[in-house]
Amino acid sequence: MSDRKGRRASLKMFLLGIICALLVFTLIPRAKVILELTGRVRELEQQKAELEEKKERLTQELEEADSLAAVEKIAREKLGMVKEGEKNIIQVIGD
Repeated sequence: MSDRKGRRASLKMFLLGIICALLVFTLIPRAKVILELTGRVRELEQQKAELEEKKERLTQELEEADSLAAVEKIAREKLGMVKEGEKNIIQVIGD
């Protein structure tokens, strides 16, 4: 009878070992994927914050560029336009 109890105990231990091994082989890869995805989420959140800052800066620049003062500045400096009654002076730099 004690032989039978010993066999049962070893069978239970064997089955418990197999179950533990299966859990280890299925859970460890999933845990690794979860850790990798968590890191990727952090990277994407940081990238999102950077892009939102850039969007805010570009929106502000666009608002500034749409102002009449900015349009007039560009027209005068880059296109050489003058108001009525003004004279356009071209600066010549010699050698």
